[in-house]
Amino acid sequence: MSYHKIISDIDVITIEYAGSDRLWQQLGDIFMGTPLARIQGISPDGFREWNEQRETHRMWRLFFYSAETKTLIIKFPSESHEILHHRIYGKLSFCLINNGLQRQARGMGATTHFMRQNGRLIAAGEGDSSLVVVPVSRKNRFPSVVVETGWPQFMPAVRAKVHWWFDVSQGAVRIVLLAILSDNLRNITVEKWKLSGQGNPRPGATTTRASSASLTIPVLQETVVITRAAKRKNTPAAYQVTGAPLRLEFEDVFLQTPVASQTSIVLDDEFFQLCDWMVSDAE
Repeated sequence: MSYHKIISDIDVITIEYAGSDRLWQQLGDIFMGTPLARIQGISPDGFREWNEQRETHRMWRLFFYSAETKTLIIKFPSESHEILHHRIYGKLSFCLINNGLQRQARGMGATTHFMRQNGRLIAAGEGDSSLVVVPVSRKNRFPSVVVETGWPQFMPAVRAKVHWWFDVSQGAVRIVLLAILSDNLRNITVEKWKLSGQGNPRPGATTTRASSASLTIPVLQETVVITRAAKRKNTPAAYQVTGAPLRLEFEDVFLQTPVASQTSIVLDDEFFQLCDWMVSDAE
């Protein structure tokens, strides 16, 4: 099943598209705390109109649009989800400066990215945070790292979007981090995804059709789970971390070989404990 179908079939509040004016009214009536909403029957022209008008409604983030299924998925990020992805991006930003590369990369936030074929809109999506190496060219306008937050009940759709990121960027996106926050804010799961063929090829190796095809397969490489211990005071030490440290390779993040004291980004137990503590403190 294509990622278009998996994402479009997500089981959330659904609205049948009946024009942009009516859509804004319907979105305004959605219950606060709703994570995602699905708009069915919206054409590429309807999506473009919505996308242009939402500049005054930035509280609504584009999760995904598929022209194939005429489906728009809108994301309503919670305060806790915003804290979570900002904490992760903050670590990326700190390491950027610590490696002396503040002039060579920058944040892109929730920039909208479009997939087109022969000039026709095929799909569009946004992450929550992202890091791009500069200068950004027309040929490489994608971030090297994307951070997506989500909810456990929507994992199939969130993971399907990982495929879209690598597909739309043709591999320019090197790492996708999924940060999944439980409804009770006590548990966080962070997944690191890369294309299966990323890395340094063996010298003299021959690229076959099979090995080339494998480059397009996203692979879950690392998983970190943070859980708050029961009946303990809410402090960073109350959070148990398994799977850390999570490592973001220097070459993938900054698209160059490290020199001198430059290092990869390492997210350790203490970082994840602080993340979950700060998120749960927003209850």
